[in-house]
Amino acid sequence: MQKNCYKENLVLNKMKKILILIILFFLFNNCISVWEELNKISLDEIKKKGKLKVITSYNPNSYFLYKDQPVGYEYELLQLLAVDLGVTLEMQVTSDLQNIDYMLNKGEGDLIAANSLVTREKSRQLKYTDYVMTTKHVLIQRKKGYEPKKKKSKYLENTVELIGKEVSVVENSDFHSKLKQIQNEIGGSIKINSITDKITIDELIEKVYIGDLDYTIADEQTALLNQVYYPELDISLAVSIDTKIAWVVRRNSSELLKYINTWIAGNRPKIEEIQEKYYRKSRLYLEGLKIDYKPKSKTKISAFDEIFKVEAEKLNWDWRLLASLAFQESRFNPTAQSWAGARGLMQLMPSTASGLGLPLSDIYNPKRNIETGVKHLIWLEKTWKEIIKDDEERIKFVLASYNAGQGHVLDAITLTKYFNKNSQVWDKNVAESMLLLSDPSYFNGYGVRYGYCRGIEPYKYVQVIFERYNEFREKVKK
Repeated sequence: MQKNCYKENLVLNKMKKILILIILFFLFNNCISVWEELNKISLDEIKKKGKLKVITSYNPNSYFLYKDQPVGYEYELLQLLAVDLGVTLEMQVTSDLQNIDYMLNKGEGDLIAANSLVTREKSRQLKYTDYVMTTKHVLIQRKKGYEPKKKKSKYLENTVELIGKEVSVVENSDFHSKLKQIQNEIGGSIKINSITDKITIDELIEKVYIGDLDYTIADEQTALLNQVYYPELDISLAVSIDTKIAWVVRRNSSELLKYINTWIAGNRPKIEEIQEKYYRKSRLYLEGLKIDYKPKSKTKISAFDEIFKVEAEKLNWDWRLLASLAFQESRFNPTAQSWAGARGLMQLMPSTASGLGLPLSDIYNPKRNIETGVKHLIWLEKTWKEIIKDDEERIKFVLASYNAGQGHVLDAITLTKYFNKNSQVWDKNVAESMLLLSDPSYFNGYGVRYGYCRGIEPYKYVQVIFERYNEFREKVKK
């Protein structure tokens, strides 16, 4: 009798739990529906208010700051979409990725563009647009014939060849889990080198490039971004299936969804062109690192020396340091234009140049371009003088800010203080913190305000400018 009662109680308890789950499910979906109805907005209403509100996050694919200017693959697509709609674009950046869907349903934006992977689970609550990109996990290895060290690694052509090979990934990362999954799929052991040190995926990929590591894996977008810096890397071996990246709208935004899908279908060539810009166009900064520039004589570095000499005095710099910066920016090519649109000898962004009084029509004029670049350096110098007291150290902070934007350097200082290092010193202190700004676990927390930065760029930028400056001092008279 007692056993029967016990069994009946178990059954009743299970039924209660199931009933509670059903009630919660309906309540949750009704809450979503209520939010949707409260914040429902038609396509005509978006046009009337003259604004497309987009919720995004800082990351190298969606939206980030470069030389203090907003850029990003998805950001540029959205700018074109907004023009097509006849409205302005308003970006709302969040680091709270766990609640980004809630923000959309609450009406804080009209759509999400945050490098969102299409999943079946999310599609029950929200609506995906057609894809704006596809991605997958890929193996990072050196191309055949490129071996920077005597120790050679085998070039792998299929995933089965990973058996017995050492692949380096950050411990407990998604890539670490992926390698374990691959082991089961190929029926053999991979030597997983689990790295516990603070290191970003960009640093891991560079270690493969220079030969310190044999292999790593990354998402295809990150791999493509790094390949434009390191063309000797091979990223052709996929270790997962393709996944779509798309934008997200509310379930009741059918008009907006239809409009965006029609726009995407009609703009595939332009979308591919912007992909080319972000994921395949060469980055001048690394090309500059590889070139051993020889001064023209013991008294001359370039055709622009007299301008450098006059302008460097305004900064109280050695003119050879200014020449080293200009070479790093443009290799002394007055018509140089970067992937992001920076132009001329000093690689000025058009908006920065305009704000400093240089019209776009004169941006390639060597004298005016250098003068305006120095104006920007003077502004940075004055700003950093309040923070960095040592004159020599301050130059490094100015250079890093010229390269990446002052906001990112301020974020690196914040991280440096958090880790109890010296925030007044660049080398081995703030420079090391710059590297962490490409890792979402850092740029989405720790008081960081300006988000993602490919920190390895300013890290090396400062280093190589001073190395070349020292060479110029040895070979060219002041």
